Amino acid sequence: MAVMDIRIFSKILNRLVTFKAIIPGDELDFQKQLYSNEFKRDVKTLYLLHGSEGDCSDYLYKTNILELATQMNLAVIMPSGENSWYVNKEQDTARFKTFIGTELVDYVQSTFSLSTKKEDNFIGGHSMGGYGAICIGLTYSERFSKIFGMSPALVINDITSKVTLRTNEELKGFHYIFDSLEGLRDTSKNPEVLIQSNMLYAIPQPKVFICCGKDDYLIEMNRDFEKVLKKSNIEYIYKETEGIHDWNYWNEWLEPSIKWLLDIEDTTKK
Repeated sequence: MAVMDIRIFSKILNRLVTFKAIIPGDELDFQKQLYSNEFKRDVKTLYLLHGSEGDCSDYLYKTNILELATQMNLAVIMPSGENSWYVNKEQDTARFKTFIGTELVDYVQSTFSLSTKKEDNFIGGHSMGGYGAICIGLTYSERFSKIFGMSPALVINDITSKVTLRTNEELKGFHYIFDSLEGLRDTSKNPEVLIQSNMLYAIPQPKVFICCGKDDYLIEMNRDFEKVLKKSNIEYIYKETEGIHDWNYWNEWLEPSIKWLLDIEDTTKK
């Protein structure tokens, strides 16, 4: 299993960008025997998105993603999304949504000869990265067959409904990221709008898995989103378990999330 630091020039972002890549290919014979079922199939690819204040190294340093990728014959691509919320800003070149959903996927698939089939490509993440994964996966549903979000920061409705409760610094930050809070609920930055658009145009939706801790400060947002999923034509699983918004929770749910992607076993029942 090769672990690489890669820098490429992004035409979409108009600058050099960095991402980490875990690429199968040099496993030892005993590893292939241990995980023989996974090595009988082609390599699949997960685009794994970090949370706010993080970068592309978070999952390597804070989780066992390398071990999981080795066991499951899985390529894992971890881009640095800065604090962009993985959205496209209208007024500059910070178009992270388009970069990840198109340019990065194209580069990875061609450079490492990875499968271009929708059923072999997934996207997931936690917190800000969970929000980004949901929005990117729904927007580029022809590329991703499954999405997972661990404690996804589904803040759109909360921002607009509680705007008077926000501090000036919070509001400045949200205004900078989302360009404007006016009418934000009705834009493509709202996952509900993306789901409705896909339904309207009969676009096949990716399957979705969401988990969130019962004591997470984002729990109500996730419960609201589960109601949206229930009204849609999306096949989804929603789980609430004990936990808060921290790496202990995300480490607990990273392996079940990946096994759900790969249909290895239904570990989401725990």
